Amino acid sequence: MDEASTQQFRAPEDPEILNATTESSRDLASVRDRTLILKGILRRTRTLLGADMAYLSLNDLPSGETYIHVTDNVRTEAYRNIRMPLGTGVLGAVAAGGSTASTLDYLADPNMNHIPTIDQVVAVEGVKAIAGAPLRVGGRIVGALLVAHRSPASLPAAGERALEHMAAQAAIALEQTRRGSEIMQLRALIGSTTTSNAGRTRELEAMLALDERLMGSMVASVNAEGVVAVLEEATGRPLGLFDPTGRHRFGSVTLNKPSLENWGVQSAINTSLHGAGAATVRYKGEVYTVVAVAAGKEHLATLVMNGTAGKEIALLERGSVFVSAALLFERTLVDANNRAQSTLMEDLLASRTEDQAQAVRAKFVAFGIELRGETAVLVILIDPPVRHNALATVQQRLRKGAMLVSAHMGHICVVTTSAGATLAKEMDQILHQEGISAVIGHATSSSGSINGIRGAHDEASEVVMAAKELGWRRGFADLNDLGIAGIMLSHDSASTAARIVERTVGPVQEYDRAHRTDLLGTLWAYLESGSSLQTTASQLHIHQNTVRQRLERIDSLLGAQWRTPSRRIDVHFALRLWKLVPPTSKPDAVRGQ
Repeated sequence: MDEASTQQFRAPEDPEILNATTESSRDLASVRDRTLILKGILRRTRTLLGADMAYLSLNDLPSGETYIHVTDNVRTEAYRNIRMPLGTGVLGAVAAGGSTASTLDYLADPNMNHIPTIDQVVAVEGVKAIAGAPLRVGGRIVGALLVAHRSPASLPAAGERALEHMAAQAAIALEQTRRGSEIMQLRALIGSTTTSNAGRTRELEAMLALDERLMGSMVASVNAEGVVAVLEEATGRPLGLFDPTGRHRFGSVTLNKPSLENWGVQSAINTSLHGAGAATVRYKGEVYTVVAVAAGKEHLATLVMNGTAGKEIALLERGSVFVSAALLFERTLVDANNRAQSTLMEDLLASRTEDQAQAVRAKFVAFGIELRGETAVLVILIDPPVRHNALATVQQRLRKGAMLVSAHMGHICVVTTSAGATLAKEMDQILHQEGISAVIGHATSSSGSINGIRGAHDEASEVVMAAKELGWRRGFADLNDLGIAGIMLSHDSASTAARIVERTVGPVQEYDRAHRTDLLGTLWAYLESGSSLQTTASQLHIHQNTVRQRLERIDSLLGAQWRTPSRRIDVHFALRLWKLVPPTSKPDAVRGQ
């Protein structure tokens, strides 16, 4: 298809997504009519994505189908009454598979599982492009939220994010409105229950109170920590929220990170993640209940509760959809706050003319940064699943000062007039306290010129990539810390370093392993001291004769020619690599030690 003739669903800005989710939360708290709530969500979704129509389906598991439940701007009765077998078309695929999906032109898409009668309905409606996101309640996929165009259109990343946000809101609405009649029945039951059924009465009242409190928390402040606190109090059991890497975020520390990596616990999380709702697992004699919190195909977090009981599991599943919406809201809030700073950083890196440089300088002033003297740049590599959490942590906990913090090009970047090394150390400690492993490269421009800062960014990026190739999982460094050896490896791999070390000083390594000695350490200290016996002995706290004896042993292993100037350079270089690569027994080595 000609790309020039293909449009896109609209790519909404983060503030627009936040406004839409906030308005939907207000409806959920104040509007009791099921159709009005869902239609409001569909209307906002259409507006966000600039779509011709929107609709929501519910899954009918006994029949193996999903059916359209509510629509907005659908013209034909036949389309409004579509029932799709799960797994067919975009609607059936999203409602069954649990992932966001889209098609540029549904009828012309050979990858779709078509049904002739449904295709005819789609053709009469005039639908071309379709995009959908699953609705999850308590880990279970209960339906799908879809938008459609009557002309071919692709789904941009911002559009996909908006669709998943609104799907989370729709899931809350479904969970609330689906229980509308149930809640009325419960209230009636509570009113007629005798004292002999006091236990059942308290259970029903707790369920109603949780629903109302969660709705109130979503309106007052969309905050995942507050939602988890409400859930933990409601269940009366220790309950914690953990990110996909196992890092504890809120609530009780019900399991530590190594425990969450246990295969049995991981299996339970995956079971919940793939639509089975809450799952239980026994670990070290204790029973835990886990609920995977997801949006589309993305695993956002995991709720872990001590123990298992029917009423607590029901409360946990009810609350998980609120946690999902709150986490998405928090992420978009971070993205919105980051957008201007990321754009400015990209402008700095792209600026080439003096006019562009002056414009960038003026924008930096708005962040309190005068680009006229020493300016440091830090580049921070963090695993994608926790990058948003890390960005929020850095922005919230760094000491106050003139700095710009942004996420771009797959890493977090900081531009500051503070000392780069000091800030890198502080940042490393802050992130480590939060359970986040980060590799940080830093460099400084002495002039503060745009070209100088751009060069510092490139240098810090090379340093951090070199450290990553050398096997670092946590630490901070600049060019001097890594030296030529490290920067050379930024374009190669740690396996190259291992081969160089093995070929150059391998016999000494083997001797140390066999005899539990540290001849390599002695050799390193000797070369670093400028071949001074006295300095080496002082540094190692041994006698000079001991140093001399160790060097003679190294002569026997490497041959006396290692002392010649050219060979000595090779040995020193190999030892530099040996010092940079963290030993396998210390995967979290800091600064390569």
